[in-house]
Amino acid sequence: MKGKVYKVVIVDDETYCVDNIIKSLKKYPEMHIFAIAKNANEGIEAIMVHQPDLLFLDVEMPEQTGFEMLNQLEYRITWNMQVVFHTAFNNYLLDALRNSAFDFLLKPYVEAEFDEIIKRFLKQKASVTQPELFMSSLLGKINNNHTLLASTSKGYQVLKVEKVVCFQYDKSARRWKAFLNDTTHLTLKNGTTADDIEKYSPSFVRINQNCMINFEYLSYIEFDKCIMIEPYDKIELKISRTYISSLQKKFELI
Repeated sequence: MKGKVYKVVIVDDETYCVDNIIKSLKKYPEMHIFAIAKNANEGIEAIMVHQPDLLFLDVEMPEQTGFEMLNQLEYRITWNMQVVFHTAFNNYLLDALRNSAFDFLLKPYVEAEFDEIIKRFLKQKASVTQPELFMSSLLGKINNNHTLLASTSKGYQVLKVEKVVCFQYDKSARRWKAFLNDTTHLTLKNGTTADDIEKYSPSFVRINQNCMINFEYLSYIEFDKCIMIEPYDKIELKISRTYISSLQKKFELI
């Protein structure tokens, strides 16, 4: 059986930087470069055509920054793409983290730093071995029956798993609300049920009749409360006896 191949796209206007990444990737046969783009427009096209697993994205480019380019794609990325920002200026680190970066590579990088990023990426991919976890990736979400949509002023948008901290049911509106990792919240499409949310991703687990958490944000359980990772640990999330077994099963998988 052939080994797994991971698609890579590089978006950078500096040739020597692209050459360095190509050279560094040669030692990893599972990492295949599918496209190289020199500006945001070319980058958007390459990303949508090839749907890479890993994107190396320059921050400062002609006409548009990497952050601005990524923002244009936010609701079009329907697969599990990891982004490594790379730049000569470390003052972009905070912005990279806010844009859900997998990692941040400072130019010129040390080879050991690059290796650490790739090894962490491969380790993360290797850990996703169970069928249900494989199905939890965003790949194919739009094409199945479990697409999760949130209401917006312009219509609906696909909700990304990694952005959701928890869901709470609004009894007055009779709708579920998704509380996101940027401290905002979105109301789910009318008619969305708890079963719909659970089918969307195995990361979502119910803790009481009106609340569901993203297990990836859970730090620990204290008595009858779920304590989330910082800075979301201030959210009051009580567990009912009815749903405690669901959480226990999740911990057994670790």
